[in-house]
Amino acid sequence: MKNRRCPSLLHIFVMWLGLLSAAASLALPAYPGARLTDEQSTQASHYRLVLSELKRSQATTFGEREVRLTGQLQRRVWTMPSGIELQEVVQFYQQQLDGKQVLYQCQGLDCGSSHFWANEVFSNSRLVGREKDQSLMVVMSPRTAELNDIWVVYAVRRATRQVMVNVDHIVTGDAVAGDDLERSRIEQVLADSHGWLPGFAVSNQRFDEDASQVLVDTLKALAPGVKQRLHLVVHCYDATDMAENMRCSERLAQQLRAAVFDGQYDINVTGLGALTLPPGERLQPALRFVFWPGRR
Repeated sequence: MKNRRCPSLLHIFVMWLGLLSAAASLALPAYPGARLTDEQSTQASHYRLVLSELKRSQATTFGEREVRLTGQLQRRVWTMPSGIELQEVVQFYQQQLDGKQVLYQCQGLDCGSSHFWANEVFSNSRLVGREKDQSLMVVMSPRTAELNDIWVVYAVRRATRQVMVNVDHIVTGDAVAGDDLERSRIEQVLADSHGWLPGFAVSNQRFDEDASQVLVDTLKALAPGVKQRLHLVVHCYDATDMAENMRCSERLAQQLRAAVFDGQYDINVTGLGALTLPPGERLQPALRFVFWPGRR
């Protein structure tokens, strides 16, 4: 039995070392001049991944949607140079994570309790700060058919005005995304009065209804009164010619309008080219929404 078991254990150990090495190689670059104040690398068995706004019940704070993950966790805590503003740091990490799938993000008071993030999620009381001065990003990128890379970046300005950043990188084979999660993200965004909608996919310059099915189904399921006040705006950024961007967005708007028609109620969909800045650095078609008249 020992002879048969040893190769298996050795194989698992080699795989674990490879996973650890790969995780280290994918660490996000540090903000220029930042000081590394803590670093850990562990095999996590119940990593708490929060993917929604916070709720409080019976004196307990929790995420409305949470996932417990098993995987290789690398945690780094950085202290920013004196005088650096929180928004500069947030923009820096947004650039590093651009192009990856955003699972959840929040800013300021929308993130809820800073004590919760610092103590309950990251186990570091030094990360407690002003709730209006915090930012969280959770993004994912496929590594293989079985593994995903997940980054959780929490930036906060403390009462001393010092900015700190906790960067968690998890390599996991656990499922963290799916139709239910995508639908939850869309519904969460639509709870606001305006913003950018996730789930809008374009392929070969045409609206990809199959890849956008969760978005289409979610919009179709909206109540009639909500549909009447909802206005969707398609933006294209591919061309240097504004007229071409207008034609692109109007074409995609027409296709989206047809896809979300439920047989009785239309949703207002308009194409406006590149007449507003894109949501990120990638100049790909994007979908905005606004409720008009505004929500009270």
